[in-house]
Amino acid sequence: MRTRKTPPPHFDDAEIVRRCLNGDTEAFGRLVEKYQGAVYAIAYAYLRNRESSLEVLQESFCTAYTNLAQLRNTSAFGPWLKEITCHKASQVAKEERRRTKFETPFPLRKVVSLEEARDRAPDIDKQTDVRAAVLEAIDTLPEHYRLVVVLRYLQELTYNEIADFLGESYDEVRGILQKAGKMLRDALSNTDFGNERGSAWHRVHK
Repeated sequence: MRTRKTPPPHFDDAEIVRRCLNGDTEAFGRLVEKYQGAVYAIAYAYLRNRESSLEVLQESFCTAYTNLAQLRNTSAFGPWLKEITCHKASQVAKEERRRTKFETPFPLRKVVSLEEARDRAPDIDKQTDVRAAVLEAIDTLPEHYRLVVVLRYLQELTYNEIADFLGESYDEVRGILQKAGKMLRDALSNTDFGNERGSAWHRVHK
């Protein structure tokens, strides 16, 4: 009996979905390979926790695979998967917020000895502070802008990959990033870091 082969990388999403629905059990792996980085980045943007984000990653693909026949527009698999991921990540975030209300709070930073504090290189602290400031600034962006920034600069997806995942055009993605970049520069320039750190976004996103 002749077995079907997994489609090569140049096949578009619609063709891969069609093959999945026709019984090619290996074809879905191509979609996982293509979108797993984006799904993880979206989950992490909501949760800021590796373990929880990986759980959302797995659950999102399982849900997509189980409900693939319900996808009416097979060429829109990316945006559909994004909606599944955002919904699941949002649910997990709500559950974690409810759970932490009843837990004893612990320090968010690792407690170090006096010797370790003295030996720590100042530039490491500086880099950590810059990253924290950038992440806080990203959190102030509108959700749609935030997702595009996370996909581009934290996950390092290309414009075309982001467009496929979000259902936007190349030019729309570029326009969002330009507007988000200005908003981030403005947000960073108004922090305690002052004008010197106001250019932090330039250094971090390169």
